Amino acid sequence: MSIGLGQILVIIIVIIFLFGRFPTLSKNLTDGLDNIRSYLEQKKEVSSNEKLDSSIKKEENSKK
Repeated sequence: MSIGLGQILVIIIVIIFLFGRFPTLSKNLTDGLDNIRSYLEQKKEVSSNEKLDSSIKKEENSKK
């Protein structure tokens, strides 16, 4: 059972395909994770701002 020329060509094509696409796939994955992180940070900031606003309104209402 030796490897034939056709099998070697298929292996080479698969390797070229994987290594040619791998940088693109990893970049897309990294960009997606960065987008998720930034969304969660924005959501956290909005939530903390809303809490601050509600506490300020409560203080203003208690002073009246």
